[in-house]
Amino acid sequence: MDDKSNWITVGGYMDYDDSSLYTIAFYFTVTTIVTVGYGDVTPRNDAERIFCVILMLIGVISFSFLTSTLTSIITTMDANEALLEEKVSAINALKESGKLTDINLYNRLIRRVN
Repeated sequence: MDDKSNWITVGGYMDYDDSSLYTIAFYFTVTTIVTVGYGDVTPRNDAERIFCVILMLIGVISFSFLTSTLTSIITTMDANEALLEEKVSAINALKESGKLTDINLYNRLIRRVN
């Protein structure tokens, strides 16, 4: 292996200016971090690379937001269901203990809780 071998020489980027090299490096960094992969079609100039970076960041932010929102919804549903079960259990305990003898009141309470 040649001592001069690096990502710039292997990629054929020797004639690029510094800003283009930083754009290329940033593009590959973001592509790696968001786990998009490199694929068969890759951007060829700075504008395409910047567009791809923006698109990837929007995608990963959207996916993260969606995941957290769904997690919050499911957690809330579980908490509401647990609260409902607790109320029904309390009403049934009152009925079984003999403190709630009116069947109409019992039915109204169960309907109201549900």
